[in-house]
Amino acid sequence: SSVISQELGWDIVQRAGRPSVCLGEGHRFYFVLFVYSHWKTSSTTADFGVCMPATCDSTVISDELMVAMYNHFFEAHIEYLPDGSPDYANSLRYTFTLKEYKPTLDITESTQAAVALGVGLSLVLPLVCTLIDELRRCWQRRQPD
Repeated sequence: SSVISQELGWDIVQRAGRPSVCLGEGHRFYFVLFVYSHWKTSSTTADFGVCMPATCDSTVISDELMVAMYNHFFEAHIEYLPDGSPDYANSLRYTFTLKEYKPTLDITESTQAAVALGVGLSLVLPLVCTLIDELRRCWQRRQPD
């Protein structure tokens, strides 16, 4: 999953994530659009990938797991009132939009080999036929009538 780094000005490290590794370990991979605003900055968006347990639904992911994963980001953007309670009006406002990654085509190595053989034959056979036809014509021209 991606990492939001305070040391890099809250930039996102490993933004794309690794969907194949995530799915290979039995998890689910999501593309995330993170939209947030804070009174100190203009509204901002960030997009990145995250790997989540297969048993979690999107509501748990966006409402609980994402906040827990990036807790340091949220903690840094909470404002407090003089009495020490959170100032929700001036704190970070955000939303996560999730889109689950689904591989569109999973081709096994044996299928790849079969497709490569078929493509190879479809390219080579016409060339061989053309060569044979040219040789036959050449042979016929050399034969006396």
